[in-house]
Amino acid sequence: MADQNDMKQQFANLASAAQSGKLLIEDDTAERCAKRCNAYIQELQTQMTTATDLIHQNSFGDLGSAGKYARKIHDLGSGDSPGSYVGAVKQHIAVLQQMADMFKKAGQAFKNSDSETQARIRQTMQSLNGK
Repeated sequence: MADQNDMKQQFANLASAAQSGKLLIEDDTAERCAKRCNAYIQELQTQMTTATDLIHQNSFGDLGSAGKYARKIHDLGSGDSPGSYVGAVKQHIAVLQQMADMFKKAGQAFKNSDSETQARIRQTMQSLNGK
C-alpha cells in the first residue's frame, strides 16, 4: 500500500513539474501514453466488474462451513479491502489516473513551450530513437 501511495505521489509531483513547464513530453507521445493509461483503466474496470460476478455462495454447498468458505473467497476476490483483488485493482487504477494526468500536463507543457524548445526536444528524441 505504501508503494502505491509513493507512486501516486511521484506522478502527482511529475504532473506539477509538467504544469510549471519543468517537464515536457512531446505532445504526440504524451497523448498516446495518456490514451493507453485510460484504455488500461477501462480494461481493469471490466475485470473488476467480472470479478464480482465469479463467486456464487450456493455453489459451495449447504453446510455452514461451505457458506463461510464461500464468503471468504468472495471477499478475497471482490471485497473492497486492500488485500482483495478488487482492492488491488482500485489501487492500480488510482496510479494509472495519476499517470494519465501527468502525461496530459507534460504534453500541454510541450505545446505551450516555444518552437525552439520543441525542436530541441524532437531532435533529442530522434537521436535517442536512432533516426
